[in-house]
Parts: sequence; C-alpha cells; structure tokens
Amino acid sequence: MNIFNDHKKLFTTAGLLFLVLTFFTAIQPALKNQKYNAPLPASEPLSVDALAGKNIYISEGCVGCHTQQVRNVDMDKMWGPRPSIAADYAGIHRQDFWRNTATLLGSERTGPDLTNVGNRQSSKDWQLVHLFNPRIVVAQSIMPAYSWLFDIKNVPAKGDVIVNIPAEYLQGDTGKVVATKQALQLVEYLLSLKQTELPDGTAAPDFLYKKESKAGKETSKPAALNGVALYTANCQSCHGDKMQGLTGPPLTNIGQRIFYDEFKNIILNGRGRMPGIPHVDEQTTSSLFRYMGGIPRSFPGRRGDNKKATGPIVDSGGARIKLDTNRALPMSDYPEGISHPENRYTSEYGMEWMGLAAPPWSSIVAYDLNKGTIKWRMPIGEDSAYVKGDKSKGAPAGTLRKGMIITSTGVVFATAKGG
Repeated sequence: MNIFNDHKKLFTTAGLLFLVLTFFTAIQPALKNQKYNAPLPASEPLSVDALAGKNIYISEGCVGCHTQQVRNVDMDKMWGPRPSIAADYAGIHRQDFWRNTATLLGSERTGPDLTNVGNRQSSKDWQLVHLFNPRIVVAQSIMPAYSWLFDIKNVPAKGDVIVNIPAEYLQGDTGKVVATKQALQLVEYLLSLKQTELPDGTAAPDFLYKKESKAGKETSKPAALNGVALYTANCQSCHGDKMQGLTGPPLTNIGQRIFYDEFKNIILNGRGRMPGIPHVDEQTTSSLFRYMGGIPRSFPGRRGDNKKATGPIVDSGGARIKLDTNRALPMSDYPEGISHPENRYTSEYGMEWMGLAAPPWSSIVAYDLNKGTIKWRMPIGEDSAYVKGDKSKGAPAGTLRKGMIITSTGVVFATAKGG
C-alpha cells in the first residue's frame, strides 16, 4: 500500500487514529463522569488546613490500614448511614500539578473505616489523644502512636493546644503535651470526613445481605453499642478511664446526680465544649447511663416540653386550715417522763423579733434572672397572734428551714404558719 511507502501519510494517519481513540476511551468518559457524577449539593470543600492534613494522612500511610468506603453490605452499616456512591468522591482532585489524585478508598481494614468518622467521633480532644497514643482511649488498639506529631513544653505558649495525657504514657517526661501544626491539620482532615446527605427525594442505595432475625425476617437494624464501649470511644479522653476527670469534669456516679432525660439531652446535643453524639440510639444511651451509676427512668414534667396547664384557675392562696389561737411560746419545761439536764437555757430566738423589722415579715419572691429584677412578691403565712387576720403581713415565725416545691406547670407549694 502507498501509505506505508509515504512516511507523511503514515504518521498523519497514526496520529489521527491516536487522537480519535483518546477521545472515545479517555476524554468522552471523563466528560460523562464529570456531568453525571458531580459532587453532592450539600458537600463542602476541604479547608486549607484539612487539605494539608490530607497530605499528612497520605504521607503517613494511613490508607494501609483504613478504608474510606462504605460497601453496600449490611456489615458495613456501622461505618455510615448509607453505602458510598460515586458522587461522594467527585470532589477529589489531583494533589498538585505533578501528582495524580490519591487513591484513599483503601482495601485493608486493619483499623476502622473513616468515611464518616467526623460524625462518628467528632471530638477534637479525643482525636488528638488517640493520635498521641491510641492505647489511652482504646486499650486493645494496635495502631502505632504518632507522638512525633506533638511537643512537650514546660511553659506552653499562649496559642498552644494542650493535650491532656495521663502521666503513665509520658515515659517519664514532664511538662505539657502540645499538638504541633501537623497534628492539628491531620485532625482537621479527619473531622472533615463526613458522609454527605443525599438531596431530598433521592433514594439511598440499599444494604445487601441483611441479617435474619430469630423470626426469620430480614432486619437491617444495627446492634446497639455497649455503654462501656461508647464511653471508651467518646468520653474517656476528656473524663478519664475511671471517670476521674481530665480536660472534662469528673463523672463519678453522675447517674445518681442527674435525671436520665437531662443526661440523654446532653449526650445527643452536647453541652459547652462537649460535642453531641446524635447517632446514639436509646438502648445505647440507657446502657451508658447504667454504666455511670444511674437507672434510666423518665419523669413527667422533665422532658423539656414546658407545656402549660390548660383550663381555668380554680383557686389560689394558702390552704384553708383553722387559724391558730395561741402564740407559740418558748419551751418552759420538758414533757413529763423525759429525763433532762438540771440546768438548761432558751434564747427565744425567732419569737420576739416582730417589732424589729417592718412587715411583711416573710414573702415568696420571684426574680427575673435575665433582667435582675423582681417580678412579683407575695406574703406567705399568717400568725393570728401578730397580725389579727391580716394576710398582707406574712408569718414572723414558722417559715424558717421549710422548702418549697415548684411544678413544671408553675404551681408553687409552700408551707408556713397558718397555712
């Protein structure tokens, strides 16, 4: 053929064939993927620190033990609420001009999957302690310690992030453990790993090979976490392995000092610096509460709904009881048959002071703590020996050391002399 004898035609034909094949095998599929596998609308790009942390993640070889893919099998449901899809990775680009896109999906799960670790373990303090030495928070961990990402300083600088490490893990060193910039960047990347929610109306892929219940029906509900395991994974780094308190307050017998509904609200929504753990179910929360010394019970009126009672107010004021007719006098003698010291003293404390202060002698006072003002004041108690039926004076004696009960609907129960 003449084409093989003419080098210009041969090279031109070969070049055109190469371009056509490149278009159909590389360029066209890439354009199609870019069109149909765009990042999810709710996805957020990595911050500058998170991008730097990603490079540290790659350089430390974390992909050798951790995956970033939730497979569509039921056993992977613990790593994310849905199986991973192509759009989850559409926002991943080249590292730089010289380096191609890093493959971080992984194929070896020596450690847990990190697809949703930013939601599953959102505590920055926990992540830093775990990086310094994983055995502090997970005793059975085989992950190597990354202590070279931290410095030990006797006098930390003002902007340093101090990591509270138990003394037995410092190998005799003294001073404060301070996270380096690289450690903070790596944690920033880990906390950015969150599975993005699908747009409204988009059905998530189903998990396959669901486990069968005892009744023979398929179930995809994951087993509840153990309370001890939840504490170890989420609470121990701040509150200590024995609840003695580290960066967070001590929690010894906290279950006996707090109601379950309030405890549950703190676990789900967090408080102060403490982040919430919204993915924890009821069974695991109650297990954690038992581990902390409590008995999970809900009490009416403590659910935070603040519902007001409906219907008319039928009455107000003190209980209608018979008025006293005799003034309470100081003790003059012991009851008959009771042994007592020969010499005894009485001070008549609280019995003769009504003339020292102007009435009302006792009141219930409601304060507006937001404004620092008194909202209302009402005399409490009635002593016929002093006030002769005047309910505006209050009782000069008989209200000391008597508490009151305020219900969730605003009803106040208080006791005093004369009702």
